[in-house]
Amino acid sequence: MFRLLGLVATLYAFVGSAAAYGPDYSLHVTYELSSVACRWKPRGLVNGTSPGPSMTMYENVTTWIRVYNDMADQNMTLHLHGLGASIPYTDGANMITQWPIAPGQFFDHQIQPNKAGTYFYQASLGFQSVSVAGPIVVLEAGNDKTPPYQYDAEKLMILQEYFNQTDKAIVEGLTSNPVKYPGETEAIILNGNSYAAISGEEAGASEPYYTEYDYKNATCAPEIIEVYPDYTYRFRTIGAQALSLIAYMIEDHSNMTVIAADGEYTYPIYTDMIVAGPGHR
Repeated sequence: MFRLLGLVATLYAFVGSAAAYGPDYSLHVTYELSSVACRWKPRGLVNGTSPGPSMTMYENVTTWIRVYNDMADQNMTLHLHGLGASIPYTDGANMITQWPIAPGQFFDHQIQPNKAGTYFYQASLGFQSVSVAGPIVVLEAGNDKTPPYQYDAEKLMILQEYFNQTDKAIVEGLTSNPVKYPGETEAIILNGNSYAAISGEEAGASEPYYTEYDYKNATCAPEIIEVYPDYTYRFRTIGAQALSLIAYMIEDHSNMTVIAADGEYTYPIYTDMIVAGPGHR
């Protein structure tokens, strides 16, 4: 009897500790109708939003990410952009380093970044990358290790695009013979926010798939980044767009300094314009 009680107590303790053990981040990818650039469109989301949640990691510390494919009829993989050297067998490049995640299934990424910097995750199958993406920030490990550049605070800027056609229609056009280009992007999205997209005709695209406007949604507005005067800010810019080359300036600020690129610190480079291609950081 005492042995039985001891076994029950041991099992209870094991189940209790197992229940508390789980991924550092859980990402659920869905495909649903959502508001973007003041319009409604079906698209991929991560935990219900685009961009998805930001993930913070530390150098040489293992992070466990579980990716659920909650889409009903699409395979997917999640590419951890720029971190492939740390996780060559699970960095999520479809049919290169990972098999697709089938609908209703999940995949675990175990990451131990070896270099502080700005990274991001992005779907790598079809045209899901246009909306299934989110920031990853890897910080220096330990209190005795600080960045080579000093600043008062930092801000995230993740750039995305809006095309008023379905992902399926765009992929079919890009893989057809001859290629059918989807036209220029109809809106540039910053941190999920944007003014109303221009029409498909203005962008040189085919007839827009969705034209119903949604001016009441909070994302139907420009992104507002609040800063304090005389502060030095580090802006982590992520080019999570699929096709476009995006250049931007900050009004009355011609003294921007590039301090890192694609996960590597650089010598200071002074500029009045930042150019970000797909995948650039």
